[in-house]
Amino acid sequence: MYLMNKLLISISLLLPFSAMTGCSPNSIYTNSPLLISEVYFGELVSEAIELYNCSEDDIDLSNYSIDIYRNAEKEVSYHVDLEGILKPYNTYVIANSSASEEVINKANIVTDQYRNNGVYPVVLKCGNTIMDIVGSVGYSVDYAHGHSLVRKVDYMQGKNVFDAYDFICYNPLNIDLLGNATNTVTPDELLEGPKLDEKYFSYPYSSSSLLGGGGAVQVQLDHSIDGDTTSFIYPNYLLDELGIRQRTSMRYQNVDTPESTLEQDPWGKAASSFTMNLLYENINELYVQSCLGGALHETYGRLLGFVWAGDTLINYALVLNGYSYLLQNEFMDMSYKGISYYSFMYNAELLASRQGLKIHGELDPNWDYELDVPL
Repeated sequence: MYLMNKLLISISLLLPFSAMTGCSPNSIYTNSPLLISEVYFGELVSEAIELYNCSEDDIDLSNYSIDIYRNAEKEVSYHVDLEGILKPYNTYVIANSSASEEVINKANIVTDQYRNNGVYPVVLKCGNTIMDIVGSVGYSVDYAHGHSLVRKVDYMQGKNVFDAYDFICYNPLNIDLLGNATNTVTPDELLEGPKLDEKYFSYPYSSSSLLGGGGAVQVQLDHSIDGDTTSFIYPNYLLDELGIRQRTSMRYQNVDTPESTLEQDPWGKAASSFTMNLLYENINELYVQSCLGGALHETYGRLLGFVWAGDTLINYALVLNGYSYLLQNEFMDMSYKGISYYSFMYNAELLASRQGLKIHGELDPNWDYELDVPL
C-alpha cells in the first residue's frame, strides 16, 4: 500500500495553520489540519467515517464536530461531538452503533448519530466553520452510495466545497483501508489505469448463454471499425461457446465515442484513430474480457466487453483522453488493486472534464463548426 504517513503537502493557496489556535478558512481550501479521509460503506449504508490529522501538531478534537444533513435538508439532522487528542499523522474513526463488529473494533467513537447512506452530506466543523465536507448541503446527490470513498494521498487538504476528484471510489466492504489513511495505488498508478490481473485468465468467458464470466482471452485484430467498436478473430472454442461467427465485432463496455463511420461527429475520426493506433501498436498482445455478471451482447448483437492492448485498457484510455463520456453499469467485481475498472474510469472522466479535453471543451481542428461538417 502507498502510505500517507508523514507525507507533507505544500500548496501555495494554503496559509500557515496551528491545530491548537482555532479555525480559519481560506477560500475553498480551509487550512484544516483535520480532514475527512474515508467514508466507509458496508452492506447497505456507510458504517463509518475516518478523519485524519495531516499536520505535525496534536489536535484537540473537542473543537470539532460532525454534522449530517438528511437528503436535501439544510438543517442539521445528526450531530457528533468529537473528543480527545489526535496525534500527528493519525486517524480517528467514527462508527455507527449498528456497524459490523469489524468496524466497531476499529472505531474511536461509536454513536447512533453517524447515519449516512452515501447521499447525506457530511460536514466536519471547527466551531461553526466548515473544515471539510463530502456531499453538498441542500442537495440530495449520490456521492458514495455503494462505494467507500478514500481520499487520495496527494489530495490531503480540507475544502469547504466537495470535490469528487479528491477521492478514490473503492468497492464496499474493503475494511483494510479503514483507520490508516492509505490507498492501494500510487497517484501514478491511479492515472495509468487498471492492469489485467492474471486471475482473469482462469475465469470463464461466459457463465451462461447471456452473461459474462469475467474471463479474458487473447484475440487477433481483424479490423478497427471506430473508436468504440472493433472486429476481432477469436479462438475457435470461444465461437462455439458463445454461438457467434468469426469476426463478430466487439463494442467497448462503458464508452460511447463520437460517430466516425456512416455519420460523423466532432472528435469521431480522432477517437477512431486513437483506438486504431493502440490496437496496431500492440498487435500481438490483444485481449478481450467479458463483464462479470454483465451482458455478453449489446442491442445490435455485437459482443460487449473490455478490450486490452498490451497492459492498456482501451476503454479507460478513451475516457482519460477525452474521447468518451463514461456510461453506467459498474461491475464492481471487475477490479485491480481493490478498485473497479468503473472507478478508474470515473476518476479519468473527472480529470478529463476538469482539463477540458476533447469532447469536454476542445474544438476538433478537423471539424467545420459553422457548416457542421468534417473538414
